[in-house]
Amino acid sequence: MHYRHGIPLWKDNRSEGDSLYFLDPDGHKLEFHCSDLASRLSTLREKPYPGMRWLQEGPEGN
Repeated sequence: MHYRHGIPLWKDNRSEGDSLYFLDPDGHKLEFHCSDLASRLSTLREKPYPGMRWLQEGPEGN
């Protein structure tokens, strides 16, 4: 595990945009990602995470 400014990091960034993967004080894995939503979703549609499922919009667009 690497540390930056005393914060434990749990993963190196390999995704589109800038991400910081860190642990909160209780050990929960969190990601801080800097990018726009359209870019992130486009990248995930091209290369989804294993087991990722996309939910379809309803008739009202919800």
